[in-house]
Amino acid sequence: MADRPVRVVHVVWRFSRHAGVQSVVRRLADGIDPSRVELHIIQARAALAQDELDAVPATVHSLGFSPKRRPWHRVMVVWSVARRMWAIRPDVVQFHSGTVWMGLLGWLRHPRMPMVLEVHDAPGSGRHGRLTDRLEGVWVCVSKATLVAHSSAVATQTREAWHVPAERIAMFPLAVDAAGADGAHSPAGAAAGEGTRAQLGIGADSFVMLGLGRLVPSKRFDIMIEVLAGLRDTGVGADLIIVGVGAEDDSLRTVARARGVDGAVHISGRLSEDELDDAFGAADVLCSTSEYEGFGLSLIEAMAWSVPVVAMAAGGVTDIVVDGETGYLVEPGDVAAFVSHLPAMAADGELLERLGHAARARATEVYGPQRMVEAFTEVYLRSRA
Repeated sequence: MADRPVRVVHVVWRFSRHAGVQSVVRRLADGIDPSRVELHIIQARAALAQDELDAVPATVHSLGFSPKRRPWHRVMVVWSVARRMWAIRPDVVQFHSGTVWMGLLGWLRHPRMPMVLEVHDAPGSGRHGRLTDRLEGVWVCVSKATLVAHSSAVATQTREAWHVPAERIAMFPLAVDAAGADGAHSPAGAAAGEGTRAQLGIGADSFVMLGLGRLVPSKRFDIMIEVLAGLRDTGVGADLIIVGVGAEDDSLRTVARARGVDGAVHISGRLSEDELDDAFGAADVLCSTSEYEGFGLSLIEAMAWSVPVVAMAAGGVTDIVVDGETGYLVEPGDVAAFVSHLPAMAADGELLERLGHAARARATEVYGPQRMVEAFTEVYLRSRA
């Protein structure tokens, strides 16, 4: 067995282009050495044209299920995933937070098969239900699965919640392709930014805050709007671009109107990769006001574009932002402290550029894709051994 690539199966609900978990698996597939790892992805959902599965350098198995998750539907998913796992005969199976239930039957038939659980959100974070957290905690203890965490906060919380020995947790960061980002201070980045500002009706002299993420309560975009209002109260001309979709779209617009900044809040919905790059080019600062972040992939994506970050120190964010060097960290919920950092950034172009260059350097040196690929490869090889 050791003379052939280790055969690894990832189990996901849908292998889309834009969600955080799936983008990580796609980046892994792009960089992994096929002579060492033979990568398969089982997705429960049907294959959709917009997911561009043919572009993925791995074998994708789409089981054809619809988005509806009725109880009987889940039973069929579990059975179908198990059958496909048995047909592939993997050396290692990797689950992601919230997906263990899909592979339980496959594991029960081969309980000694090496398992990996990538913990994107620590148990108790609220990202998944209590039942899911408990199920995965019991399964981790029984299966002796190797855990992968991408921030010190998630690793610590997982170890304490599930009583997992530290040696069973591999901890390494996620990655972005910093080489593929032109940087907001490059001619290409500046031109893209100017076009985005013009399209949204943002003045060339406005200080632009950027927020990324699902429009859900835990992301606290309402606080980000409060920050914008507080910054404008200091006399700084500023705009806020929010990129994301979700149930809070209308309520956030209501908050903006109530604070008198609705003309300066631009909710862009979901953007294509090129459009998102243009948004980074338009931004002066990436803001994060989340109550919880398992990692904070959008932060390093912005840093790769030479965009500094001001963030509330929640979860994995504290591993990413070097306070005073690549941006600033403030205590969660402290709007005044958040606002206090922005006027100087808006007024001092040299400060903004220094923070941006340091952010890009950190994104390149610490969060390069090859480091992540090698770390995953080591986990798989060690699990098979």
